[in-house]
Amino acid sequence: MSSVANKSINTKYLNIASVVAIFISILFSFHIAEFEYAIFILFTALTFVFSILLMNKIAYLFDFTKLTIPVFFWYTYLAIIYVPSFFIYFERGRDYRDIYLFAVNSVLITVPIGAILSNWLFYFKKKNLDNFYNSEVTLKDTPQVRKVFISLLSFSIIITALFIYEVKTVPLFEILKRPNLVEFARILRAESFLHLKSKFLYFYSWLRSFIYPFLIVFSFGNFITTKNKFWKYIFIITLLTGLFYNSLTTEKLPVASIFIMIGIFYLMYKKWKVNAVFYIIILVIAIAPIFIILSLIIPKEQVVFQGIFTSILKRSFRVPAEVLYYYFEIFPDKISFLGISAIKTFSNIFGVDYFNVPAYVMKYMMQTPVTIGHANACFIGIAYAGWSFEGVIFMGLLTGFILESAQIFIVRYRRSILTLSLLSFYLYESFHLNSVELFSVLLTFGGILSLFIFWLFNMKYNN
Repeated sequence: MSSVANKSINTKYLNIASVVAIFISILFSFHIAEFEYAIFILFTALTFVFSILLMNKIAYLFDFTKLTIPVFFWYTYLAIIYVPSFFIYFERGRDYRDIYLFAVNSVLITVPIGAILSNWLFYFKKKNLDNFYNSEVTLKDTPQVRKVFISLLSFSIIITALFIYEVKTVPLFEILKRPNLVEFARILRAESFLHLKSKFLYFYSWLRSFIYPFLIVFSFGNFITTKNKFWKYIFIITLLTGLFYNSLTTEKLPVASIFIMIGIFYLMYKKWKVNAVFYIIILVIAIAPIFIILSLIIPKEQVVFQGIFTSILKRSFRVPAEVLYYYFEIFPDKISFLGISAIKTFSNIFGVDYFNVPAYVMKYMMQTPVTIGHANACFIGIAYAGWSFEGVIFMGLLTGFILESAQIFIVRYRRSILTLSLLSFYLYESFHLNSVELFSVLLTFGGILSLFIFWLFNMKYNN
């Protein structure tokens, strides 16, 4: 599709979205008795329209064939945090909800502004996306690339064995022996990862969040391009090994994430020219592991398809916004703003005692002094706990800057199996920002490590 056609499509949908947002806001305003609510709805509508204008400035917001990392985050944020936050707003008292919703709205402005700053700094324009997304996929299947892949896969298998050895009581194995015990499964899950005292914890996290998914997607891309038997068998081995490792703690998302990343990769590989059935298949395959794990954990009498499906929807499209609200209720009324103590990375660097905010929020939500769970929130939650609303604004700008910088980094390389694999990972990781703070995504989830792995493969690509 030409850049002129792209501009026409984006302008058309931009105008439609803007008119619809303003029309709905005015319609609601006339049906709301309290003047405060009417002003609030008009404000949020204008914020949304302004956000659309800003996002459309940095990317083709309505052309998914040129889907970028900030755009993907923007859409997932709308679905997971922004829209549900209105329901939370009207359900809660007046004390904390205004600052909560104001912070939620601010992300729609700060993230695209941060992205615009990145474009300005790195001399990048929206039209530069065309060269990358319109080009054909290149591939270099060399002995050097295969050697790097086998080395990483071997390393991953060794770390997998080390994890099983260190955990000793592996949740998956225990749940298969004694299924349908919710509390038992929850305790095992926390002890096997969240509270595991190990020098290799970062490696375990990188393995399930980045290394296995990346290797699976990369081998899948090489296989469908070359039809080579080596890549066929190596893809199957990597997929089975990755699924096995990611299911060991019985956490649901790590298993589903593998299929989601494969789906994202394939859509970009095919330039979104896929049958509608493909979306259904990927959705079913991604959700299936969640159903299986839940059916093993929850009591037999509660194993009902409708109940599990409702639970997944609630966990995906309400709980993240609800958990985020509690951060604004707790700080600063219950606990003063923490500064760098709120972020473990910073507290370690500056030698300050770390305050585990997600653990405290879970205790507050559950109304119990003792709990093993963590209530992680959207990236602005920790920012607010640390530095009030100023932290929310700064973190929004920083997040937008980093997301767009990652996009620029990828687009300035050739469109290849390697770059599409990395892009698939970053797209999926941007979704994590709806429930995890930024520095966890960069460090614990492999955002920074991915650059080293990319360099390792790219070095062999160019040899």
